[in-house]
Amino acid sequence: EHTHIKRFVFSCRLLHSKGIDLIVLAHKNLSEELRAQWPLVIIGSGDMNSFVESNKDEYIQHINFLQPKELLAELGKGGVGVMPSRQEQWGVVIHEYTQFGMPLLLSNICGAANELLISGFNGYKFNAGELESLSEGMKKYTTLSDRQLTNMSKNSKLLSRNIDPERCAASILSVLE
Repeated sequence: EHTHIKRFVFSCRLLHSKGIDLIVLAHKNLSEELRAQWPLVIIGSGDMNSFVESNKDEYIQHINFLQPKELLAELGKGGVGVMPSRQEQWGVVIHEYTQFGMPLLLSNICGAANELLISGFNGYKFNAGELESLSEGMKKYTTLSDRQLTNMSKNSKLLSRNIDPERCAASILSVLE
């Protein structure tokens, strides 16, 4: 029984619409003790690069950009996959998070949340754009036991099988019509 790695992971373009500012500020709202136990790893680059760089500290790591193979290796280490988007049709990385058995913390407007997140089963939702709601979601994770985190991880893997490429393509096309 492996111990679940305790970290929050955000992997996406660093854009205001993706809520990168929210996750940085929400993480900083946690106590120093919790931040040390649950660091934040940000993977990506974009318009908000300088915001991330000027706000990172010993508990926030920023990895600029990874090739697909390197990204998969990093996600493979585990943690809680976070998507704090203010707007998000779908969110491909959410499926990647679940394939690696990462529990989820998603804003309630992520399209993929409807298919890939069952609250309390493999993650939690919070209100898009609401810092306090995101902070609460992060705090919830810090109270879970290793066993609860491991179960959420298994449940994420289970739900990742809901999505196959054909269904995914059909879903995306339906939005475009």
